[in-house]
Amino acid sequence: MPELPEVERLQRELEERLRGAQLRSCALRRADYARPTGARLLPRAARIDQVRRRGKQLALCTDRGPCLRIALGMTGSLRLVAAHSPQDKALAADPHVHAQLRLRSDSGEGQLLTLHVRDPRRFGWLEPFPSVEALEQGPWSRFGPEALTIDARTLTSQLARTNRSIKAALLDQRVLAGVGNIYADEALHRAGVDPRRAASSLQQEETAALAKALRTILRQAIARGGSTIRDYAALDGSPGRQQHRHRVYGRAGLPCCRCARPLTRTLVAGRTTVWCTGCQH
Repeated sequence: MPELPEVERLQRELEERLRGAQLRSCALRRADYARPTGARLLPRAARIDQVRRRGKQLALCTDRGPCLRIALGMTGSLRLVAAHSPQDKALAADPHVHAQLRLRSDSGEGQLLTLHVRDPRRFGWLEPFPSVEALEQGPWSRFGPEALTIDARTLTSQLARTNRSIKAALLDQRVLAGVGNIYADEALHRAGVDPRRAASSLQQEETAALAKALRTILRQAIARGGSTIRDYAALDGSPGRQQHRHRVYGRAGLPCCRCARPLTRTLVAGRTTVWCTGCQH
């Protein structure tokens, strides 16, 4: 599932490529991929004014007010290609592409581009809002603070509200926005925290270490283009590189990079969790 670093990479690329671009058409190939079903995505001829990210979601905001919320779910991805190119035609024939937005670029000679929304498992969705304020005051207002900038005091306050495991708390977007299974495991290992512990049991120094680990790992992952495990890729289809730096995620049974003890795999909060019984307490 694309997490904060992967979505941040897409946000930056979309902002660079689409800011000022004029929308020529929106084709919703699966009516139920929109909320509500069959909803009109964005007004024709509107220009992309900005691209925002909140947690693991994106929003295409237009100069006319309406914006489009993009939730990529487990397997969602975006591809931006030249209209009528071989890549465009191949994606148009892909049954896992559920929406296509055609835009005229504001740069150079005004290249015609197609943004394809692909999602094999269809856990993602597209949702139009009348304004970015409606989105921010609506569903985005229920998200917790951004993991990319979390500090120890804020994290302590968020974790004090729950007796769930720390792993479960990190995955809850109402507690902390942007963290999923990959970076929860990586941050907990770096901070030396057992993922099964009650979130409210962490001491001040442990919470501080976890906040620092989250910021560090997320920034490193952004710099390396995110983690490509299965479906995630950049707008041009290129994979991320952070998966080659994972210390625990996907490494069950292999030696811990810190103490060489074999890493353990277990279920925490219903999610596969990899951790070190020697380093995490």
